[in-house]
Amino acid sequence: MPVVLTATGRGEQAVTVTTAAADGQATIGGTTVALADITALRRPDPPVTVTGGANAGFLSTGGNTDVNSLRVDGELVTRARANRYTGSGQVNRAVDTGRETARNATGAFRYDRFVRRQLYFNGSAIVTNDRFRDLDLRTALGLGVGYQVVDNVRGEAWGRRRKWVRKQIVFDATG
Repeated sequence: MPVVLTATGRGEQAVTVTTAAADGQATIGGTTVALADITALRRPDPPVTVTGGANAGFLSTGGNTDVNSLRVDGELVTRARANRYTGSGQVNRAVDTGRETARNATGAFRYDRFVRRQLYFNGSAIVTNDRFRDLDLRTALGLGVGYQVVDNVRGEAWGRRRKWVRKQIVFDATG
């Protein structure tokens, strides 16, 4: 199995470790390297990863009011080496005592181009339709620079819990 090795004077490269000797040397990719010169080892990035999720919620209340509401949203993220593509959408509907009180939908697409392991440039587009705010099709386009602090399962879970804050800030800044 190949590994990505960083060694003094060699930079970062994908190699296969073939043998290690007792004298503090290792044969890596056909050349001998001192173990003390190796500064980092990591697994290579997978060529393509796809993650995503969907949520649906229904609320029905009765009593003094008779309210039914439905919310559906989803997100799909594809990462192919230095490129990350994110598509998301959400739909909200609500009816209060037979009268429609909410009907809106939002779709978003975002492209991130990683120029370093954690630094990236991005472009995004958000389209919104909201009947009650008289928005037939509002479009917001954006460009930016980002720095990904954490890139693992625990970090993704942390980011998903706080995703609504990021989206709300972006939405308000462009709206």
